[in-house]
Amino acid sequence: MAQDFVRSTFNLVDICDLLPQQPVFNVYTRKQESEQKHPNFTFILHNILQTKKLPFDSNHFDYAQQHITALTYKHQDWHIILQELSRVVKPGGYIQLIEVDLMPQHLGPQGELWLEQIHQVLVEKRNTEPRLACQLEKSLLDLGLVDVQSKFVSIPLGSWGLDLGNLWKQNFESFFDSAKPFLTELMGISGREYKRKVQAMMDEFDEYKPFSNVYLAWGRVPDEQQ
Repeated sequence: MAQDFVRSTFNLVDICDLLPQQPVFNVYTRKQESEQKHPNFTFILHNILQTKKLPFDSNHFDYAQQHITALTYKHQDWHIILQELSRVVKPGGYIQLIEVDLMPQHLGPQGELWLEQIHQVLVEKRNTEPRLACQLEKSLLDLGLVDVQSKFVSIPLGSWGLDLGNLWKQNFESFFDSAKPFLTELMGISGREYKRKVQAMMDEFDEYKPFSNVYLAWGRVPDEQQ
């Protein structure tokens, strides 16, 4: 986006430095270049869970977006995080939230049971809400934003959804691979049992044709006179 909108400035805040360490290929110039080359882009390494504050002045941005954080914040953190987003956005500016509902629809019986067990343990032991995506619109309304709107798109999960379904299934598999150490410890099960349950869930995909819902919600910070 920094390449496409050179008159705008962009700030990326994350707890991890995920920027490329090697030169990347610019599809516009057809050349290798550093990701940090763009003068209108700034990356900030920051942990808001520690500071409870974003590293910006109040009324700083016209637009702020947060995405894929359902398992990052505990239930009690959410109000603080959203208040901070509202603080740094100017009156009349917009906040947008994007989250995936981590409980896919139309799973088979084994997959539904397995994910219900995961959901329960995450809520009870981690105080997180894997289905937070379904609450985004309400969260923005509770924050006091106006002109709040929301929508969702459904993404097929498995080969029944052709190329998109296969790609989303790969993404799903990668999530469970990376979450294996965390979830096996949290649930008190062996790696072998974990792998068996994941595979049993995925073996049902083509028969039951599950899909994931990705939710978007956005709203405007009220003008001062409002």
